[in-house]
Amino acid sequence: MITSEIVEAFRAMREDEQAARAKRRADAPRILAQHDVGFVAYNEGAHLLVRGHVDLWPGTGNWVDRVTTKRGRGVFALLRHVGVPTSAEDVFE
Repeated sequence: MITSEIVEAFRAMREDEQAARAKRRADAPRILAQHDVGFVAYNEGAHLLVRGHVDLWPGTGNWVDRVTTKRGRGVFALLRHVGVPTSAEDVFE
């Protein structure tokens, strides 16, 4: 009995995580476009190349600058990294 409850809890967690990744994959290109940041989408949007030198995986939020090898998480952190001003209102849209 306990085992089936644990399995169901993990299934629900996995579904929530998949939904969150899908939302981030949809939101990242929109946010970049709103800030006029150029990017190229690869692998059906699972990988974005931002300004020709920053790899962004929007599902996880991880990004890596190919030039400086700096790593980070989140679209807004990436925007700050490439020098795009952001405001608190952007986060709550």
